[in-house]
Amino acid sequence: MLPSGHRLRTITKDAAADILASQSMVVGRSSGETAVLREWCAALTWILSRPQMALDDLLDLSGAQRVTLADMLKVPTGGGTQEFSRRLLRNINGHDNETFLSIMSTSHPELPRLTQSQADRRLSNVSFNYDPATLDEAREMCAIKAWCQDACTTAADWHALPSHLRDFVRMIHGVNKDFPRKLQLLLLLP
Repeated sequence: MLPSGHRLRTITKDAAADILASQSMVVGRSSGETAVLREWCAALTWILSRPQMALDDLLDLSGAQRVTLADMLKVPTGGGTQEFSRRLLRNINGHDNETFLSIMSTSHPELPRLTQSQADRRLSNVSFNYDPATLDEAREMCAIKAWCQDACTTAADWHALPSHLRDFVRMIHGVNKDFPRKLQLLLLLP
């Protein structure tokens, strides 16, 4: 699901477990093997990079990749490919698909039009625990940076975010969702 050189393909077992623990949509139980945890991180990144998920996106995956998603999301695997893919899509779309880019594009209208080099420059001094693989992912990361700098000033700002966006911010900062709330805020708020 990710390019061969993507950073998630080489992360440690503990880092992969932390990323998965930060996401409320991950409800399945993995075997705990490093390769499986990395594959689940790749699947999670694939989902999060497609805020407008369509059935064709799932049909384009291999059968094994769809099963990986099903294991991670706890979606039954029976039925034909179309039926199985529809169940996955319903589960994925059951999570709010608002993005930081959609939130921040009003106050930062340049974000959706950033070129790759512009996005790279904006992210050059950012220490996120995530390496964007596409221009869309880079724009989303720039929007997160803008949100962190401009919009997130209190705990109320943090709690106003949809849960999937809080999960994503925790993931890129390496903050486990099971940490006490006060510790999470201490680690995430400026």
